[in-house]
Amino acid sequence: MTTPRKLILDVGGVLIDHDNALLERRLVDLFGGAVTPDRLMSAFRESGVGAGRMPAERVYLDLAARLGAPADVARFLALWSSHFTPKPDMLDFLAERGARQPIVLCSNTNAAHWDFIERHFALSRRVAAAVLSHECGYEKPDAEIYALAVAAHDAAPEDCLFVDDRAEFVEAARAAGLRGHVFTNRAGLEAALAD
Repeated sequence: MTTPRKLILDVGGVLIDHDNALLERRLVDLFGGAVTPDRLMSAFRESGVGAGRMPAERVYLDLAARLGAPADVARFLALWSSHFTPKPDMLDFLAERGARQPIVLCSNTNAAHWDFIERHFALSRRVAAAVLSHECGYEKPDAEIYALAVAAHDAAPEDCLFVDDRAEFVEAARAAGLRGHVFTNRAGLEAALAD
């Protein structure tokens, strides 16, 4: 296999750590334990927040109203992004590799999370483009989001390497014609790029 000319990276789990269990616990506490983690996260997933159909704070307010819980949007928004931490080695990789070649981001996210990530990590300034589910209306594993990431590179799918920490999203990218790598660490990614 030749080295891919175009690199497409996921954000959460690749460039930025996200502790979803911590987020669930904090949100359950926000609701005073009136909702289970499964029900809580299902409400967000099913709302279309990731595809940009509804802002996260609206989902929160609707759920608070249904549960009869007091609503505090500012506190919710602070907690909603409190589970993100940097991966310094991967942010260094992004800076180093991005100085040599354009990189495109492809992420399932929502406006509130992306706003937090931009304020703290300024990813969009480090890449050629960012294909974000809440902006384009498609979420991985939908083939259309991969097509948009490939188009952002103005490349053929087979010339792109898609990197994600979730194997099912990498498999979907491969089904769409891209090369794929399941991310575990920087060394593994660099080995895949050198392969």
